[in-house]
This record gives sequence, C-alpha cells and structure tokens, in this order.
Amino acid sequence: GTYKHGVRPPAKSQQGWSGTGSVGTGHTFLVLAAILFLAFFLRSFFAYGTAIGNGFAVSGGADAVYYERLIEYILATGQQLLIEPLHNYPYEAQNLREPLFAWAVVMGGLFLSLFGIPIDTGVGMSLMFATPVFGTLMIIPVYLMAKEAFGTRVGLMAAALMAVSSGAISLTVLSDADHDAMAMFFILWDSTSSCGPSRRSAAHTGCLAGGRGATSPRASADTPRRTVSPYCVR
Repeated sequence: GTYKHGVRPPAKSQQGWSGTGSVGTGHTFLVLAAILFLAFFLRSFFAYGTAIGNGFAVSGGADAVYYERLIEYILATGQQLLIEPLHNYPYEAQNLREPLFAWAVVMGGLFLSLFGIPIDTGVGMSLMFATPVFGTLMIIPVYLMAKEAFGTRVGLMAAALMAVSSGAISLTVLSDADHDAMAMFFILWDSTSSCGPSRRSAAHTGCLAGGRGATSPRASADTPRRTVSPYCVR
C-alpha cells in the first residue's frame, strides 16, 4: 500500500514495550514510587543506628573524613577552603575538592535549623542522608533512559535492579558521606538529555556506563554538530 512519506510503519509486534505492553500512567507512578522507597530504605535503615548513634560516624574513608573538615571550615568561616595547610605539609597546597557537595550539605543543615534543629545536628543529618538521597534520585534517570530505549516495563525493571544493586548500595549507603552519589546523579541526568531521541537506540543503555557528552563522531563537516554521548549508536 501507500504510506505517508513513502515509509512503512513498523508492525505492531515490532513496536516493543511502548505499544500494548506499556504500563498505565497511574500504575507506573505507584510502582516507581515503591521502587524509590525501597531504594532509600535499603540505603538508610540498616546503617542509621550505627552511624547516627555514634555521633554521625562516616564510613566513606578518607574522602568522607576530609569532607567533614571542609564542612567544619565552612561553618566556622562562611568561606570555601582554598589553600589547605595540611596538603603538601609543611608547604601547604591548593584544595582541589569540588565545593558543591560540601556546600550542599551545609545548606541542607541550615534548612533543617529552620525547624529548631541545632545547626551541628542538622549538618550532621544532612551529611549522613546526602548519599542515600542522591543514590535514590539516580534511579529516576536510569528509569527514564531505559524507558526511552525499550519502553515503560523495561524502565521499571532497570529502576528495580538499580534499587537493589549491591554495588550501587555500597556507594550510596547512609554513612558513606562522599560526593560519588551526587556526581553519578548529575552524570546520569545529563545523559538523559545528551542521548538522542530514538527509542531503539542503544545509546541509553551505554549512558548507564556514565558516558559524558561529546561531539558525535558521525557528524560530517557539512552537517551541524550536536552534543551526544560517545555511547550513542545510531
């Protein structure tokens, strides 16, 4: 037969999960909300007593301990620590830690102080919960990318797998107190916009590996160049 623009539409069986196999919007929201709740529970419940009960004890190693120092400096001076006397001792050196995580924790503590919570307690709670919160939020771009590539059901499956992944949990547990969860959230969220719109593209699966935006190697000198993930496969 004759088709619009001379292109034959895909058969119903080739439309994947986005066709009749999709999940209703209301059910999708409830399932995704349940997955997010499960992810936050697994990342916070079992470590809460140990971490909070021991004076906001951190388990993220040297990174977490040093972030505590940066946060204490911000609270004491209201400024970012630029020159660190403890680095390259006794000659000191520049502090190369990115400021966003430490300042976000301080802002979170100041917000909690508005509800009568002491600033030290608020900042401690903000530091503890920063990693499980961002570890939970990173599930949203994972869902969106998998949904874009393969449909709603696969998106929910990907979100569920990320929620219970031991590797993801170990880096986003309540006491980790490091910037990894925040960084991964922004990398994954950036990947949702840097990958192309094709539902069939394997780009979104590759984006899960953390591919940052780069100029597409397939763009020729005569065509406009666009920013895509290096994993985007057309």
